[in-house]
Amino acid sequence: MVTVPGALPFATGKFKLGVTSVRLPTDGLGLGPWGALKSLDGDVGAFISSQPANFLPRGYRGALMQSYFNDYYNRVWFVPTSLDFGPITTTSSKRVYLWNAHTRPTTLDEIVLPDDESITISGISTPATFKPLGGAYFTIWAAGDGQPSIDATFRFTFSPLEVVRLRTTGVRSRLWDFPPNWSSPYEVSLDFLSEIITSNSGKEQRRAIRQTPRKGFSFNSLVHGEKFRRFIRHMSVWQARSTVIPEFNRSTHLEIDLHAGQSGALVTKVPDWLVPGRLVVMMDKERSILRTIDAVVGNSISFSSTIDGEWPKGSRIYSAAAGRLGTQLQGTQHTNRAMSVGLRFAVDAGREEWPSAGVPDVMHRGREVFLKRPNWQGSPTPEFTSVIDKVDYGWGRDDNFLPVDFNTRYHKGEYLGINTDDVESIINFFRRQYGQVGEFFMPTFTEDLEFKYDAPLGTANIRVDGFGTADDYVAGTVYRDLVVFLNDGSYLLRSVQSIYQVSDHLGDDSVIQVATPWPLDLNVNNIRQVCWMPLWRFATDGLTIQYVTNEKAQIALSMKTLEYHPGEGLL
Repeated sequence: MVTVPGALPFATGKFKLGVTSVRLPTDGLGLGPWGALKSLDGDVGAFISSQPANFLPRGYRGALMQSYFNDYYNRVWFVPTSLDFGPITTTSSKRVYLWNAHTRPTTLDEIVLPDDESITISGISTPATFKPLGGAYFTIWAAGDGQPSIDATFRFTFSPLEVVRLRTTGVRSRLWDFPPNWSSPYEVSLDFLSEIITSNSGKEQRRAIRQTPRKGFSFNSLVHGEKFRRFIRHMSVWQARSTVIPEFNRSTHLEIDLHAGQSGALVTKVPDWLVPGRLVVMMDKERSILRTIDAVVGNSISFSSTIDGEWPKGSRIYSAAAGRLGTQLQGTQHTNRAMSVGLRFAVDAGREEWPSAGVPDVMHRGREVFLKRPNWQGSPTPEFTSVIDKVDYGWGRDDNFLPVDFNTRYHKGEYLGINTDDVESIINFFRRQYGQVGEFFMPTFTEDLEFKYDAPLGTANIRVDGFGTADDYVAGTVYRDLVVFLNDGSYLLRSVQSIYQVSDHLGDDSVIQVATPWPLDLNVNNIRQVCWMPLWRFATDGLTIQYVTNEKAQIALSMKTLEYHPGEGLL
């Protein structure tokens, strides 16, 4: 029997229940099982109730609402839900937890193995019954030999009937243990991909196609003796297949000796790439081993398996990346057992876990400020461009139109002899910009303005000799910010509010009024340089770092100025 607590029939009229008057709205319903209402005094009367009713007065449809409980329970889970072995250089294993998230027992009846016989399972058998909310661990094994790629699925059948699949992927790889010949640079390339739509008036819309850059390496290796023979074997059967290569530009050192059989080590420095799950390589002139980082605590790291051999204090631990060698490589044969070869290596996209690109150190008007000075030894090569629409009628005068009312300046500068920390800083800056997509402020690092007179504390002006500065910049949309570098190494970033001419007893000059007053007296004794600070973006989506040693590098950057507009954020 159905009970509906508190339900009353819908009818028209006013009925007196004891001393309480109740008005019941009309809904077109019959009185149904609640009995009849009898009028006594017009619209006042008593009624007979036969509750609880044995049926509802109206048919209702309903649905079970989704809940957090049903998102996780009443099913069988694998943790993790899929396996990716990544680069496989030797027989590898991964543990999986089978969790019965039902509130009742569940029985595993069958496990259907994939066709790839190099992938096996252990630690579980059928039939097996799992208690409510219970589970068990089992292990998936991937052999070092087999097909180049693994893409296999295990199918588990349970009763009551439920089928759960576990997908397993991986790439069989070999370790590249031929170090670079440092007589020529070791190059690392990073490439974003952007879409830039430019209007006829020079306005841009930019969109990042890639969220992380493609990475590649180029370097020369010198192989001889036993390494020459191994190199020839590698090229004969493995050139087009996955290869794990040490990143010779990213390394740390052992703090103390590491002995055979140990699985933990102390390192001198923990860079941001040294995280659990990272492949690393230890290498010297004659040997190399590949391991996976299992844990990092302070400057103590542990590997997923024990170490072979003895490794003295100071030995390098390199980050490792998996990818493919170029399909065409050319070498120079020096003797019948020695060769130098130029190598190109493309890292497999999507397999590398990129560390955080960090946050900007300096911001101005909603954008990052890039304050690294180029090396003048590399002779920066500025370039200036403009846009002209020219109409030549074939006779008489031609017409020239300026569809873009601002000109563009390109900065091409080199940063030489920088250390690995500076390199990582520039790489992270490049990543935060997503190549050509982002925009940032950067000084020209040239002597653009010179104070004619001192600027006292609390004022907000720069007085420059002559009317030329006001004439040329008053209506400009590119040079709207500046930086004052001081002799003590500090700097003042300012936005320009106005530029105007002044003619008085001090002369005919230009005055630049900035938005924020000066916090100190500015004079010839404490000013090092005053530069314009335009808005820029990278002129290419690629960045190449040339390492001349493990610790020193050089980078060439190319940027172009943008018309200033209020910040909209990076989409």
